[in-house]
Amino acid sequence: MSLRDAIAKQHDAAEKHPLTAVMMAGDLTPQAYADLLANQMIVYQAIEAKASFFGIDKGLLGYERAQLMADDLLELSEMLGGLEIQASKATAEQRAHIDGLDLDGVIANIYVNHMADMYGGQILKDKLPGDCRRYDFENRGELVSSIRLMLKDEMAKEAKLAFDYTLKLFDDVANKHGISAS
Repeated sequence: MSLRDAIAKQHDAAEKHPLTAVMMAGDLTPQAYADLLANQMIVYQAIEAKASFFGIDKGLLGYERAQLMADDLLELSEMLGGLEIQASKATAEQRAHIDGLDLDGVIANIYVNHMADMYGGQILKDKLPGDCRRYDFENRGELVSSIRLMLKDEMAKEAKLAFDYTLKLFDDVANKHGISAS
C-alpha cells in the first residue's frame, strides 16, 4: 500500500473536521486561529529542528514555516491587542514524540505538515485572519518534488500518527472555541 493510500482515512477526517469547515467558510475567529497557529508553530519548530539535526533541511530550501508562523502570530496578537495562548495537550504530546524521531519519522512529519501548507494551505490562506505568510512559498513545486523523492511507504505508521496528532489538535481548538459539526 502506498504512503498516500495508507493515510487516506486520516486525511479525509482532517478535511471533514468541523474546524476545517469553519476555516474553509472563512469564519474562523482571529483568536481561534491564533490558538491553532501557536500550537502548530510549536510542532513545526520541533520538526524543523530535527530536520536540521539530520541535515535534510539543506535539500529543502524554503520549506521552513516556523518563523513565518511566528510572524503571523505577532500580526494576530497586534490585531487582538495581545494573546494568551497555552499549548494544548495534543501539542505537548506531539512535541515530546518528535524529539524521539529518527530520520524517516521526521520526513513523515514534514510530509504530513509542510505538504499540507503547500496544498490545503493554498486554499485556506485567503480565508483565514491576517496575511498568512506561512502559506507563501517561493519554490513550492520544487519543494513538493524534493519531499516526494524522500518518501517511503514504510513511513506510513509515523505519517498516520502525525495526522492523528493534528486531528487531536483540531479537536482541542474546536472544543475550546465552541466549534462543532453543523
